[in-house]
Amino acid sequence: MSADKIKAQRACEIGLIHEVVPAPKDLPAALEKVLENILNGAPNAMAVAKRLVHDLTWPEKRAHYPDSLEYVAKVLADVRISPEAQEGLKAFLEKRKPSWLKKS
Repeated sequence: MSADKIKAQRACEIGLIHEVVPAPKDLPAALEKVLENILNGAPNAMAVAKRLVHDLTWPEKRAHYPDSLEYVAKVLADVRISPEAQEGLKAFLEKRKPSWLKKS
């Protein structure tokens, strides 16, 4: 709000951004890494995460949830016991890819 200019490293230190790449040429590889992580996530869990952000970011939406922490705890508990989560845990223990990832 102060309109101060912030260097990339400082923006990272204060949590305004998540990562700083050394040079513009390094950006595609960094972006590829982020996209790969997103695409490897469990589809339902990713949808739930987006819904939580949507529900709790805007004050008018958040007003529907008087106890935000209780709401988040309930949603995350439901995700943890879902068939998708069980498949993810089973895949991890069996040292294999989860079924939602395409076979390559």
